[in-house]
Amino acid sequence: LAVTLDSLARYIAEDFGINATGDITAKVEGSAKLSHLDIYNFSYSELSGKVNGSNIRFESPQDTIKAYIDGLEISLAPEVRNSKRDTTQSFRLLALAASIDTTDISYKDAIYLRGKALAMSAKNTAEAMKSTDSTFRGRVGGTFSAKNISFRDAADMRIRITETSNRFQMMPKRENPDIPTISVSSSNGRISMSTEANRVMLSEAQIQADAAINTVVRRKEREARLDSLAKVYPDTPRDSLMARARAERGTRSTIASEEDDFKDSDIDIRLDEAMAKYFREWDLNGRISIEKGMLLTPYFPLRNTLQGFEGHFNNNQVRIDTLSLKSGQSEIAATGALTGIQRILSGRGRNSLNLDVDINSSKMDANELMRAYMSGSQFDPESHDEQLTEVSDEEYLAHITSDSTAVNKEAFQLIVVPSNLNADIRLNAQNLTYSDLAIEKISANAIMKERCIQITNTSAVSNVGDITFDGYYATRTKKDIKAGFNIQFKDITAEKVISLMPAIDTLMPILKSFEGMLNCEIAATTQLDTNMNLMMPSINGILRITGDDLAVKNSDIFKKLAKKLLFKNKKEGHIDHMSVEGVISDNVVEVFPFVLTMDRYTLALSGIQNLDMSFKYHVSLIKSPFLIRLGLDIFGDDFDNMKFRIGRPKYKNPNVPVFSKVIDDTKINLVSSIENIFKKGVDAVIKEHNEVDLIRKHKKDINYVRAVDQPLEELSEEDKKKMEEEEAKQEAEEAAEQAGAQQAEATTATEKPE
Repeated sequence: LAVTLDSLARYIAEDFGINATGDITAKVEGSAKLSHLDIYNFSYSELSGKVNGSNIRFESPQDTIKAYIDGLEISLAPEVRNSKRDTTQSFRLLALAASIDTTDISYKDAIYLRGKALAMSAKNTAEAMKSTDSTFRGRVGGTFSAKNISFRDAADMRIRITETSNRFQMMPKRENPDIPTISVSSSNGRISMSTEANRVMLSEAQIQADAAINTVVRRKEREARLDSLAKVYPDTPRDSLMARARAERGTRSTIASEEDDFKDSDIDIRLDEAMAKYFREWDLNGRISIEKGMLLTPYFPLRNTLQGFEGHFNNNQVRIDTLSLKSGQSEIAATGALTGIQRILSGRGRNSLNLDVDINSSKMDANELMRAYMSGSQFDPESHDEQLTEVSDEEYLAHITSDSTAVNKEAFQLIVVPSNLNADIRLNAQNLTYSDLAIEKISANAIMKERCIQITNTSAVSNVGDITFDGYYATRTKKDIKAGFNIQFKDITAEKVISLMPAIDTLMPILKSFEGMLNCEIAATTQLDTNMNLMMPSINGILRITGDDLAVKNSDIFKKLAKKLLFKNKKEGHIDHMSVEGVISDNVVEVFPFVLTMDRYTLALSGIQNLDMSFKYHVSLIKSPFLIRLGLDIFGDDFDNMKFRIGRPKYKNPNVPVFSKVIDDTKINLVSSIENIFKKGVDAVIKEHNEVDLIRKHKKDINYVRAVDQPLEELSEEDKKKMEEEEAKQEAEEAAEQAGAQQAEATTATEKPE
């Protein structure tokens, strides 16, 4: 049979409303039985032929469909090949090959498929060495390649692939010929995909996958399982055994759905039922490699560049062999695995993904990453400019990154921990920037589950000092966002402590008065609001601040204190050593008694600092060059409005009540709770630490009474007189020193040559 169609239009009825033009020639010869006309037996037929076409145009105005095909060539021919397993045997196959130079198919000018240099082939065989008792005996294979191919769907998702080469084969499983297996491989020079707001580009992307149907195996396993359950529940009908076993086992849900404000933040990647069925019934194994890639998205507006990826996957796991990417100025490498995919994709219950990953970074700009996260959390898809679809990648990147500079910091999006993701993350990074910190190196471990993140063994070396950290962060409901932490700064200035933890300025505003290197420890639990701000009244914990060779100057507090306590140097005080300890609870920071030496004096201090900035402190002058001993109560609504009351000292000697051991024990308990938070539970840890039992018990054991709660004994008339004499003496000495300084200055000025 040979046919030449010089014009398609003459063969299509006019009432169809279809316009078609183009040239096709076709030649088919041979014979085939009716039994040969199925996918597995087609190779037994004796058919061959060829079809050529050019400049084919097809248009259906009624359906708004247009198609153009040029350079069409289709060939069908039988082949005989020797078996690779046994060269003495041969098998027949029938090969179908097709190629198209150019194609352009569109629907309603919204959906299109375009391609250049497309080539396809399909081969079908019935292998001579097949098993005689096999129900599946055929082989089907094929290839598809293209110089480029592009597609757009109704939602304006666009995909373009260049230099693509793909292979497909279906054959019997070697050890079980009844089970069909599918093998697919794909090699692509470049893949570009864009949606309304996102763009993805991949270079040299390779994928290879094998899949075997598992229904036969699953059926056997199910029957074996039912046999076992029938022995356990002999009175239960066979078709109810699985339901009985599930009921006995029960289900576990970490968050009650009616209380879960954040259920929309859980990971939801369920497949539709048709796809889920295939996913359950086929066992999948494969490998992916990508040489380079890029992601541009307003949801994370940085230049996100993939610099290499190698991984393996199956139905339930994706294993990252190597991953290297750069996001803005940050460079990250990772290895690990994500498991639990099968049940999540099937949408069965509140099952969890499990991530186990090692992350290494040679450079990380945490400030830039946080700004990108904040900008992405505030992105409104409705405000996206559709005209940006046509601009270049560089122009699009410039647009989304410029928008990210206008982030509303007051509208910071809460970071919600998904309830269905369990993660074990180990971080090692160098050259990390956070706030004003330049961290030389940092390491940390993080575990995530049950809407809680636990961070342990954090150690950092920075430009402002060494930092260690342990903590947790839990997002149970909007009214139940909690955090606990133990953080230590070594050799750091008070200014840097406050810049890193602004809440410290509220807890201890007097800290700003100290200059020099401090060691700070804070261990506390707290509640957060939905903007991730600390809710100050909820803070419960302990603090310790120590330092050597400190100075107090340019401080109104010191100047007023120095004047009242008759310091010789009223402008600056030097402290050889300081150790301050306290507890934060019930809206109050209580500073326990501590002793320090300043100027020629030894002082004992203690007090309370309320979170509304009001305060009460007592300072006892327990050693000085003078005979008189003074005590001073300092109080006020804030440190700008201080009031003083002078009397006798409440501390008579340096042997003040000591809380160091109980502070250590309380801190150790909190660190232990952080480490065991998933064993004890977040609620138990909060309750346990809120009580601060050890400190309360210690106070009771030593009959501790706060000095600020004790009345201040007034000075005797004799002491008042001595104090007046000392003040007069100091004023005279200061006047004499000032006069001497002025005289020396005048003398120096007159001695200068003209």
